[in-house]
Amino acid sequence: MSRIAELANTASPVLAAMLDELRSAVSMPSSEWADAVGEIERIGRFADAARVAIAAAAASSGRAVPAVAESLGAQSGTDALARCAGISAPEARRRIRLAEALTPERSMTGALVAERFPVLAEALRTAAIG
Repeated sequence: MSRIAELANTASPVLAAMLDELRSAVSMPSSEWADAVGEIERIGRFADAARVAIAAAAASSGRAVPAVAESLGAQSGTDALARCAGISAPEARRRIRLAEALTPERSMTGALVAERFPVLAEALRTAAIG
């Protein structure tokens, strides 16, 4: 099992318990409800950042078919991400475009080139935005 799968398996029961608690959201005091909304959004922003981070592997990086897509027998990175994530091709393309803009790249010489939007990339990584 990969480290990512281990972490997801650890987080899943906690998220399920949170979801169970939210069934009583209609009867929560407004201050408690407001806190819950903020926390749910914070968790969602971390999930958004993870979705973009994992999509980076499906970006072409100058190859006709990204290595991860090729190894899965997919026609493209978009195809591989859409199939594995169970999302539409347009959503997969959106995530890959975000990853391309917000992830450092390698130049033809192998040097690391900073992401195109470093402030936005940092905000996404720290879950300041989603």
